[in-house]
Amino acid sequence: MEVGGTTGANKSIMVSYNDLNKIIKLSHDADIQLLKERCLHLFKFGPNIKLDLIFQKYDPDWDAYVDLTDDDFINHKDKLNMVVQPLLKDQSVASSLCDFNERQDKFDVSVSTTPTVLVASPSAEVTSPSSVELLSLELK
Repeated sequence: MEVGGTTGANKSIMVSYNDLNKIIKLSHDADIQLLKERCLHLFKFGPNIKLDLIFQKYDPDWDAYVDLTDDDFINHKDKLNMVVQPLLKDQSVASSLCDFNERQDKFDVSVSTTPTVLVASPSAEVTSPSSVELLSLELK
């Protein structure tokens, strides 16, 4: 079954993503950017989701799949794996998360992902906002 065909298409590319395989027909001069646009549509990614698609091609010299760049040429009957990565609007968010994880590892600090409720202790004497004693209760 061939999908995404255009008039005058003269090369077919198989793209695999998860358990899906799609044959995509492209014109001879089509580039990776056009393939990305077709795959976003054919694999039914919503228009409101910003993704980066990376295509990988098997390299027998390395015995592994290697990433293609936007400048690489795709040939008729190429079999490509597609890797999907979300695009963050603010790259500093990813950088901040990496920095936090590095600091956490450096100081051997563990962060609990268990939901916690903070409750003021009934016996606490409140003289200023910073003197409030809090009890930590784990939710199970």
